[in-house]
Amino acid sequence: MPLSKEDMNSLYAELLNRLVESGEWDRIKAVLEAKLNETGWKDQVKDQAKEQARQMEDLSFQVLLDKIKPTAEGKPGFVPPRYVLNDME
Repeated sequence: MPLSKEDMNSLYAELLNRLVESGEWDRIKAVLEAKLNETGWKDQVKDQAKEQARQMEDLSFQVLLDKIKPTAEGKPGFVPPRYVLNDME
């Protein structure tokens, strides 16, 4: 039987708590950030976000995120989470 949304949120919170307490959360973040910097992805997305923000009349973070997210996820260098975990093993 699939988990309810409440159960899923509870499971997520527990997992995140364990990762933070064990120090694994910081390790995962460091590996991911290194990969994104190494490929230039972070700078490309930052530049794209700046350009989009300059063109927006009313600046809104959510609108900006919605505009750049599809492109950012499709850019070379985007590292899906499963690859980060593979590199950590």
